[in-house]
Amino acid sequence: MKKVWAYSISKPLSDEEKKQLLLDANAFASQWTAHENKLSAQCSIEENCVLLVQVDEEVYAASGCSIDKLQRFIKSAEQKFNLELLNRLLVPVEISGHYQILKSSEIKTLLESKNLSPESRILNTAIITEAELQHWKQPLKASWLSKYIV
Repeated sequence: MKKVWAYSISKPLSDEEKKQLLLDANAFASQWTAHENKLSAQCSIEENCVLLVQVDEEVYAASGCSIDKLQRFIKSAEQKFNLELLNRLLVPVEISGHYQILKSSEIKTLLESKNLSPESRILNTAIITEAELQHWKQPLKASWLSKYIV
């Protein structure tokens, strides 16, 4: 089973910034260890707005200390690229065929103004496994944001 972390990228990045973020993330992943055991990890940027980190836990599982290392890397990436990755209130929402990062507090207003609908698709960044990743694109009405639908 693969463990997954999904980080919404708070602002659009240039192609060069995306390339560098991915290079940095994969360099981190290639050196990432848990209890001095190398983790089998990989990173990707999905829909131009989410940094995914995956670890194959059948090889060796991530532990508390290794997860702390990941969080330190994420915080350093936030500083280097002047963005937020740890803000769980940022939501990737599909608008006109492209995913954009919105603040969850904007969802209700966008629904009321009909700029979003209950069928609008989001990326569920609360996923934690590869199996959940297979279904992470979901309608807003099936997500935790459904509370904003009136």
